[in-house]
Amino acid sequence: MDAYVRVRRAGALLPVQHEVGDSLLTRLSGEVDTVRVSRAIATLNATPERWSFILRKIQDELDTSRSAPSESTGR
Repeated sequence: MDAYVRVRRAGALLPVQHEVGDSLLTRLSGEVDTVRVSRAIATLNATPERWSFILRKIQDELDTSRSAPSESTGR
């Protein structure tokens, strides 16, 4: 879940700060354990009712990051 949220945050920067977003995505590509992510998805697919919980947690994380003060603006 954390990896997905980090990728979404970095991707959101692409339209407004392309170089920063691209740099973050490049760095994340070396940090995210894709085998672990694949295993987690397979486990969730075996119990699909858990997806709603995971998606709700992701949305909560994304909403929190939108409402948090920006580090670059200090707001």
